[in-house]
This record gives sequence, C-alpha cells and structure tokens, in this order.
Amino acid sequence: MQPPVHHPIARSTLPRRMCLFAVLALLCGCASQGGGAPPATPTSADIAPDPAATLALADKAYSGEDWARAESAYLTAARGLPADPEPWFKLGNVYFKTGRHDFAARAYEQALRRAPGHAKAWHNLGVVRLHQADDSFERVLTGAEPHDGALDERAQQMRDILDDAIEPTAVGPGSAP
Repeated sequence: MQPPVHHPIARSTLPRRMCLFAVLALLCGCASQGGGAPPATPTSADIAPDPAATLALADKAYSGEDWARAESAYLTAARGLPADPEPWFKLGNVYFKTGRHDFAARAYEQALRRAPGHAKAWHNLGVVRLHQADDSFERVLTGAEPHDGALDERAQQMRDILDDAIEPTAVGPGSAP
C-alpha cells in the first residue's frame, strides 16, 4: 500500500491559514477591549451646512448630555475641520463621560497631534491613563487565572494610590472629563 499523497499547495497553506486564524482571533479580542461600541455614524440631524455649525450642534448636545448625538456631531466636525483639535478634544470628553477610556485616550491623542501644546488635552489624557491603569489593576484582582497573593496585594495597593489620584479636577468649563 502506498502512503497517502498530500497536495503540496494544501500543505503549504495550512500554516498560513492557522496564522490568519490566530491573527483574526487576536483582532476580535482587541476589538472587544475597546471599552464600548465604536463611534456612532452621524445622522442627518447632526450634519449642519458647515463644520463650525456642526461643532455648535455637538456642543449643544454635549451640554444636554445627549452623548450619542454629541459623539456623532463631533466626529462629523472633526472630518470637516481636519486641522482643528477641538472636535477631537471634546470627543475625548464624550468618550470619558460614557466610560470608554480607550476611545477617550485616542481622541485626546488626535487633538494633541493637531495642537501639541493643548494643555487641557494633556491633562485629560493623563486622567484617562490613570483610569486605564486602575482598570488594569482591577482586572488583576478579578481575574480568573491563578496567581500568587502578593500580586493581589500589590494590585490593591496600586488601586488605593490611583483612587486618591483620580479625583477629577476641573481645568475649565466643559474641559475636564
């Protein structure tokens, strides 16, 4: 009896397929770590004749704590005002207010790309990073994987330190997360 013949192409694509599957699984896992839903798609109610008007609509929605409409309008304003850091900065505030720290950090970073000296964006990015660190230490304490008790103790110490540091401090009207 002769050994089975393996098709050379099928054999060479198996590692590629396995690698592709692993990458896709990793990407799915990363997508679930984003801290919430992706940015909303703007509606016709959020689109004004000009980007400055859209920014005004976004500010009105933000003041009314209509986070979905504010998010949508700030995204639209950011596309219409590509060099302006303010839509990104305010979008970061929306994401922070809705508990989406990873999105908030990315929005503040976008504001800082446009205005590297934007002190309020730097401040808010720092506050978000503190919250992200706190979230990480909380996961140590609530994680299902076995680990030594010293790690839990250290994570709790770090959370205690961060709890004292996270007290929100206003930088200006509507600017602090």
